[in-house]
Amino acid sequence: MTEIFSCIAATASAIATITTVYYTRKNSQAQMEISLSEFMYKARKDFEDAQNEYETNKDQDVYELCAEKFLATYDEACSKALQKKVSRKWFSSTYDNDLRKITSEKTVLKDIYNEANYDFKFIRQYCEKFK
Repeated sequence: MTEIFSCIAATASAIATITTVYYTRKNSQAQMEISLSEFMYKARKDFEDAQNEYETNKDQDVYELCAEKFLATYDEACSKALQKKVSRKWFSSTYDNDLRKITSEKTVLKDIYNEANYDFKFIRQYCEKFK
């Protein structure tokens, strides 16, 4: 009889551990999504500020540097999505439109994306895998 109770206790413990791991992973993923959103927002804001500055002063070097930083931020975000550190559904609904503009539409960002010294390999991998 004691063995049955031990078996039940071990099973309950295993279920509790699995449940804890599952919810910890979900919370960790949510925290990553929040951090990534903040990171992406700052990069977008800096890039928009650089665009406004460029329209005023026509400093191409500063503009291109900010654009490359913006693209590198998207590259890092794509690496998180590929590693499944964020929800694919969340990432897709939040950033797919921007990635489409960067990689396929005729924009200044697309020109920098194609000509930059940086490879942006995670953007390329993400777009190949999910488009």
